[in-house]
Amino acid sequence: MLGSGLKKLAQQLGMTVSGGMAYGAVDGYLVSFSEGMGEKNVCVSAHFADENGKNAFLAHFQAPTMGSIYRLQHFEMMQAGICCTFVDNPGTLKRIQAFLPELTSQLSACGAAGLETCPICGNALAGTGRPYRIGRMAAIVHPSCIDTISQQALEAQQEQRLQPKRIGRGILGAVLGAVVGAIPWAIVYSLGWFVGWLGLLIGFLATKGYELLGGGRCKAKVIIIILATVLGVVLGNFLGDYITLVSMVVKGEVDLAFSQLHTFIFYLLGASAEYRTDFITNCGLGLLFAVLGCWGVFKEVGKQAATGPAIAPLN
Repeated sequence: MLGSGLKKLAQQLGMTVSGGMAYGAVDGYLVSFSEGMGEKNVCVSAHFADENGKNAFLAHFQAPTMGSIYRLQHFEMMQAGICCTFVDNPGTLKRIQAFLPELTSQLSACGAAGLETCPICGNALAGTGRPYRIGRMAAIVHPSCIDTISQQALEAQQEQRLQPKRIGRGILGAVLGAVVGAIPWAIVYSLGWFVGWLGLLIGFLATKGYELLGGGRCKAKVIIIILATVLGVVLGNFLGDYITLVSMVVKGEVDLAFSQLHTFIFYLLGASAEYRTDFITNCGLGLLFAVLGCWGVFKEVGKQAATGPAIAPLN
């Protein structure tokens, strides 16, 4: 889906909006705009016949200063050109407007072919090309070239489906990561301090645990990490109350046996509306912060959803 800001910029540049992106000719190159979760993408279809020119172009835009000047988060050479990802913050559109002339002028200076050339094979289009969406990018290519890369994409998808998902290992890793994250939550909570921000740590460790134990890339990944994170937040809150009760028993403030403490917490959840509200509020705040810890996973899924089919014709 394309936001109103990029749509307005696309209209100013005379671009076409289709298939969830905007595309059109800018300074002799086919430029396209798209958006994902927390990011804006600017892609340019181009072909480098000369490797030296390509390397010079890369050296210019991979300089560390590019990130600070333009909020350029990621710069990627793709099969049909270049895709630039920007952090989606207030003021990013102005930086994109300033970035575009520099991008196209560097392409030209480094000898990259534009609208008259197929970015896949490097041969002249000569009126035989057709616009396609290739991932996040729009490109005008030969029909024979699109058939070739479509077949390559299909083979890559089939290969990915055949790869083991290792869901069991991913579940174990996510749960272990969330449990580890629950420990500092419990300690800080038992000291009476605000713990919501530690949900960030639980979400991060659940994600890392999934990946470190070899959990595969699959649709279940997000669900597994979310459930593990919820478990970690609730467990951290429960353990924090348990540690508090242990301290009270030791000091003689509560007349309970250690073996009764966990059942007493469950009793409070059912019998005390005030305790239940505090428990749920703490868990809710922790989950809000946990979303930030899992943000990379959500971005990955959002990018896949925003991109849609890997290859599709454009109007």
